[in-house]
Amino acid sequence: MQHGPVYQEMSGMTQQQWDLQTLDTSELRAMWFSGAEPGEAAEAGPRWGSFSKTGWGGPVSRGEGIPAGSLVFMPPPLICHSFLPGSVLGEVVVRQRPPRDSWKVGMLRHGKRVYAVAVGGATRHVYTCGSSYIRVWDESALHAWDKAPEAQLDLQNPQNCVLTCKLFPDEQSLITGGVSQTLTLWDLAPTPRVRAQLASTGPMCYSLAISSDAHICLACFRGFVEIWDLQNQILIRKHEVPIFGSRCVDIAGNKFWTGGEDTSLYSWDLRSYQRLQQFNLQNEVKESSDILCCDMSSDNRYLVTGSKNSATVYQLMY
Repeated sequence: MQHGPVYQEMSGMTQQQWDLQTLDTSELRAMWFSGAEPGEAAEAGPRWGSFSKTGWGGPVSRGEGIPAGSLVFMPPPLICHSFLPGSVLGEVVVRQRPPRDSWKVGMLRHGKRVYAVAVGGATRHVYTCGSSYIRVWDESALHAWDKAPEAQLDLQNPQNCVLTCKLFPDEQSLITGGVSQTLTLWDLAPTPRVRAQLASTGPMCYSLAISSDAHICLACFRGFVEIWDLQNQILIRKHEVPIFGSRCVDIAGNKFWTGGEDTSLYSWDLRSYQRLQQFNLQNEVKESSDILCCDMSSDNRYLVTGSKNSATVYQLMY
């Protein structure tokens, strides 16, 4: 089997180099040549991020003739389609019409790099995550430029860094993962607090996904996905996936999906754990080097992007 240049480049990397690429590719390059520590190199966004609810309508990098700071949306598909050939009607993906405009309405001053964001729809709260702490912002901050956060949730170990977070469907709980061997469950109401910590088997969690009924959580690590029973807080299975296809995870019904640097998308059966399909994708989607993460509110009204030391709020107009 012949691998592309991305796979060949990544296959020669050490464990430490592979892990550090998640945090910042420019930092990694600087460390290779100068021996600098993480955080000392120039700021830039990671090559890969987690799957988000923005779907095809997410932000992409600036093209020629597009001014800096612009938020560009991909054009909508003209027909419904499905990943799987010969799929039944229930698996057909129906795309929403795209926003016809967006404008920047606020800035959330997180103070450090924002590696993960979660946006509530009903509660209209935003959670910005990075090293040492999580900041909580209320609705009034979405249309402000220098408003203080409503609350700050300090991580038990200040050396830890949150790289991924997911709101539960009811928006009353949050789960976070990152540079620690735990997944943390947070109760958000009435006062944010740690509910439980799940001891994971990997050192760095890159992506999280939660089922629509909030019973199952998937946590993506290098080379495997942990499948958790959230109700009983039990690890059901440690499921092996391709090493260079384990940077992102998402769940839909009885299937889950993984992807990564090998530019392939894998679908898996959540009941039998068998691989269903593999889609070899060309790396055609461009991402802005300034954007480290993004999330959209469940009502599709707000898009929040995380970057160097703040998060930017965009309101979408349809």
